[in-house]
Amino acid sequence: MERYASGHQQIKDDVIPSFEKLHPGCQALFILDQSSNHNAYAPSAKRATCFNLKDIQLSSVNQRNEGKKNERRTWFRKGLETILTERGLGKWDEYKAEGKYWKAKCGNKEANSDHTCCPFHMLENQPDFLAQKTALEELVVKSGHLYTLYPKYHCETNWIERYWSAAKRIARRECDYSFKSLQENLDGFLDQVSPPDATPIEIRRYYNRCWRYIYAYNDMKDGNEAFKLVEKFTSKRFLSHRKPGVHD
Repeated sequence: MERYASGHQQIKDDVIPSFEKLHPGCQALFILDQSSNHNAYAPSAKRATCFNLKDIQLSSVNQRNEGKKNERRTWFRKGLETILTERGLGKWDEYKAEGKYWKAKCGNKEANSDHTCCPFHMLENQPDFLAQKTALEELVVKSGHLYTLYPKYHCETNWIERYWSAAKRIARRECDYSFKSLQENLDGFLDQVSPPDATPIEIRRYYNRCWRYIYAYNDMKDGNEAFKLVEKFTSKRFLSHRKPGVHD
């Protein structure tokens, strides 16, 4: 929870304000990897997995009223049964008439075609639950910017990962493995991969390589087949003065 809060707060307090100050009037596109932290939901998010079948009691307190009898107030969290019944979607009576019981979860990962296999899948597929965004996406979109996630096999299709890998290789070679040294030289390690005052050759290579992996996976190649296909491009050498094409 601490990692979720710190990452969320960093984007809210640092990243978005910094971008808007550096690029006034522009819209940013946030592309993040598929970590559990980036896929975390806010505590108040509509998530079917957070509900029990029955209502559960959250708290109960005695409330004193001047000149009146004290009252006891109790707060409940609605369960799947109450929510679906209020929406006119419950199937308990139908199942009971057939001598069956509509279990909270059917045990299958995917719902049936009309989502009536169990209360959990039915609620999960309601429009307001389907529209629920993660905490980070809600924050970014609310700020007027764009948000998306890399595919789960993103390491092969994310050129930023390759850039970081190259910078880490330089860091391992040149730093003395102290935190102070890393702090002082990190910007220099990043700049060595692609100097800011030069043509960004390396990042373009990483970009092209990642797209070759994407095309390979799109053609239903497995990991080994995709690797061999990409290697055909990266192992090619031009021995003449001919200029390589844009896809070389």
